[in-house]
Amino acid sequence: MESAGLIAGLVATAIAGGLAGYGLARSVQVRGGRPLASGAMDPVLHRLGAAMLVWSPATGSSGGGRSDSGVPELLASPDQCATLARALELPSEGLSGAPLVARLEALDPTIGPRITALRDRGAGFATSIAGLALLGGTTGPRAWIKLTTDPSAAQRLSDLDRAPVLAWRLDRSGRLVWANQAYLTAVEARSADEAGMLDRNVEADAAVALTGQPITGRHSFVSGGQRRSYEVIHQPLPDGVAGLAFDQTAQAERLARIDREVRAHVETLNHLNDAVVMFDRHQELVFYNRAFARLWKLEDTWLNARPTHGEWLDHLRERGRLAQPGTYREWRTQELSVYQDAVGSIPDDLWRMPDGRILRFARQRQPDGGLLLLFEDISDTTSLKAQYQTQMAVQAATLDKLVEAVGVFAGDGTLKLANSAFCALWRVDPGVLETRPDFAVVRETAIKLCEDPAHWDDLRARVCDPSPHSRRDTEGRLTLLDERILSWRTRPLPDGATLVAWDDITGAERYQDQLQLAADTAREADALKTDFVRNIAYQLKNPLTPIKAYGEMLLMGVAGPLSEGQTGYIQAMAASAGELEETINRLMQLALIEAGKMDLDIGDVNIPEALESVASMVQSQLSDAPVRIEVACDPGVRMIRGDSARVHQMLYTITRQSLEAVAGQPDAVVRLGASARQGGVLLTVWDNGPLMPLDLQHTAFSQIDSNERRSGVGSVLVHRFAEMLGGWVAIRSEEGAGTTVSIHLPLEARTDHSAPELDLRAA
Repeated sequence: MESAGLIAGLVATAIAGGLAGYGLARSVQVRGGRPLASGAMDPVLHRLGAAMLVWSPATGSSGGGRSDSGVPELLASPDQCATLARALELPSEGLSGAPLVARLEALDPTIGPRITALRDRGAGFATSIAGLALLGGTTGPRAWIKLTTDPSAAQRLSDLDRAPVLAWRLDRSGRLVWANQAYLTAVEARSADEAGMLDRNVEADAAVALTGQPITGRHSFVSGGQRRSYEVIHQPLPDGVAGLAFDQTAQAERLARIDREVRAHVETLNHLNDAVVMFDRHQELVFYNRAFARLWKLEDTWLNARPTHGEWLDHLRERGRLAQPGTYREWRTQELSVYQDAVGSIPDDLWRMPDGRILRFARQRQPDGGLLLLFEDISDTTSLKAQYQTQMAVQAATLDKLVEAVGVFAGDGTLKLANSAFCALWRVDPGVLETRPDFAVVRETAIKLCEDPAHWDDLRARVCDPSPHSRRDTEGRLTLLDERILSWRTRPLPDGATLVAWDDITGAERYQDQLQLAADTAREADALKTDFVRNIAYQLKNPLTPIKAYGEMLLMGVAGPLSEGQTGYIQAMAASAGELEETINRLMQLALIEAGKMDLDIGDVNIPEALESVASMVQSQLSDAPVRIEVACDPGVRMIRGDSARVHQMLYTITRQSLEAVAGQPDAVVRLGASARQGGVLLTVWDNGPLMPLDLQHTAFSQIDSNERRSGVGSVLVHRFAEMLGGWVAIRSEEGAGTTVSIHLPLEARTDHSAPELDLRAA
């Protein structure tokens, strides 16, 4: 660094000056009032490596001011005289002090006043002239100037005199004997003799350095009329102390500004709801905000001890505040490995906490190799999003599976929502629904099937007219050109939209007499349907209202235009309708069984035909999946008494589950079989899929687990149907032997296992 070079230069020069004074004091001895001859000084001067100009006091002088002749004596070896003569362009023969001083004054007019101040007041100086380094000082009553041709010494003297740093030298008594121009400017003095110490604190540091101990301090004092901050260095020398002062004002202001900015940033981070923590490159905690301490319930005393990243993870795990991964040590090592991999961004993670919260976990690399971690609690957002998606899916699926054609029109007449029955009835392209067509577009298409303009005008009035007279429940009948008879009704919705539903009642109108026979059965089924619809309406009506409101707001662009991904989510809802319908149907059946209202249609069940029928049905549903379907039925198995539809349903459900289990693996095989057992028949479905865990085998047909293929609603229904038919279900899975699901059914039902209608003996 530049400051280090200047310090080294000053110390080297000051030491050289001290040695010069020290050598002169010891070597220039007065014998009878006369100095030694130059020849006797050669060894000393050779050791010092410099020539000397010495002003000695006159004989008998007491040393109180100038008392010499004014003519200096040159102490130099012949080689040094020749070097000086070449540098100053003087004759080397007979070179003496007077012409040497005159030549120096001619080359640098400032040298004369400096010599005068040196002789009169002992004001030392350091400068360079014509490649010579000049160092002036005093030893007792003598004044002297050391001259050297060492280029580095000359450069150091010149650098120090012109350097922007403050440089000075004190003698053993602490008196200022030399200062560079920057120092003199700072104290507003013309020479070292007029200058004082910079500050009391600087003077105190100098006193410590005079004891032989180097010292560095930071002080503020007035320099050049302004108060500034300096880094002050004192270096002990053999004959005093050398000092340097580096202006740190700008750096101090920058540090103060940075400190203020850091404090402001810290205060800002402390007001955030998101938890923030920072670890340095040594993985030690260096910062955290209040939200971080609250999130993890950590004490400030523990955090202020600067735990490492790994210690923090261990601390959370020990206190049960961290979800327990399967292999904690491997997970911990992976978390800390990001410190070694300093390239590229780090993807965000989701942490699921033991208390059910979900945190979004983001990492950001720091310039020093550390990491900044940010935790955002997205539990509410995730829950709302999941509820919204579920409710939208339920809404779309519910409408789409209604037999009635349903359309929802906004107050401005645009078609917001329609089910598949609506598109089929009025021959509307489903793709047109995405454009939210106007009522007029729908009318133009539908009027081709119903040439009754009054009907459509009345519907438009009820959709677009906000008056209470129009916004009321209405219903009627409509005859199409193809002689189909429809019933229609309108229902105003809370958000200003209007629901219009059409129902094809042609069969009911034309064949009422033929259907009268089934009226009682239909009435009972209708009551069941009414109960179900009432239950579904109770569960879904409340969440459907905000679903519609949010859907309208999204489609109207209130929250901004829909992205491609959001549009995909809505499309995905429709695609899930089939699966939802199947789940709902199974839940309905399960509810009926639990309520004791499930009816069984008892009759002869041909087991071989049932196996072949299910195999054929499943085979037809396979696309390009390479699965081989096999049927193996013992010749002795023929008929049993039971519910043929339920037997088919059980076999179909288990076969579909086996197909899912072997999906994607080579040489996939599913085998349906039947064999005779004492008093009954054993139906089996075997597949060569992967091993099913033992704990899942115990619960496969007794509880619903949406995450497992064999633990859904369908499996529970298989179990309940088997019980109703007087049998039971079992499953066995072994490594390398595949998985077998067995359904045990009796030839005749037993009263203690079956529903009353299967009690054949009672009949």
